[in-house]
Amino acid sequence: MVCTLGLEPGVNRLVDHDPRWALEFETQAARIRDAAGPLALGVEHIGSTAVAGLKAKPVIDILVGVRDIDDGLKLREPMARLGYDYAGDQGIAEHHIFGLGAARTHLVHIVVHEADQWRALIAFRDRLRADPALRADYAALKADLAARSGSRAAYTRGKAAFVSVNSANDSTAGPKPPSPSEPPVPDREPDRIWTEEEIDEAIEESFPASDPPAFPKID
Repeated sequence: MVCTLGLEPGVNRLVDHDPRWALEFETQAARIRDAAGPLALGVEHIGSTAVAGLKAKPVIDILVGVRDIDDGLKLREPMARLGYDYAGDQGIAEHHIFGLGAARTHLVHIVVHEADQWRALIAFRDRLRADPALRADYAALKADLAARSGSRAAYTRGKAAFVSVNSANDSTAGPKPPSPSEPPVPDREPDRIWTEEEIDEAIEESFPASDPPAFPKID
């Protein structure tokens, strides 16, 4: 399937929503589930491409939940077989990042399943899907920032407060306890929740425009 995907490093470009993005997510999600096996406890479509009718940067954001954040390191080889390169955590606590394509078509964010990062990212998506007024406000903000911002970083920073306010409330309950069949997750110090836009900016910094890696074309 060919759809409107691909964003070069340093480029800030919004495109109209493409209904085929949902199908492309499902295709990639199935590949990731098959490759990750039991390490992937959940796979979700997040970001603006997951919200019908909303303009977005043409990159599919995929959220993968794992039992423990170190399980993300175990996914480096399976993800590499799918064509994704590992970008580390880029300073984002409790997060692993994988990218597909020199002009990024897909980004995979690996976080602890049902922990704060997971809940915050999904909460923001779900609110945009459910609230037409909020979605319209976000679309207007994105359009204004895209027109005024001289860089993708400035565009990202301009959205941070809006995203933070509309993703924080559902992420304060903490992770769900493991089922009796699951081994306990090691204790960790709580970390500040990174917003979707802060994650996006850190990812942008991790892929310089010069000498990008080569990846197969994704149809």
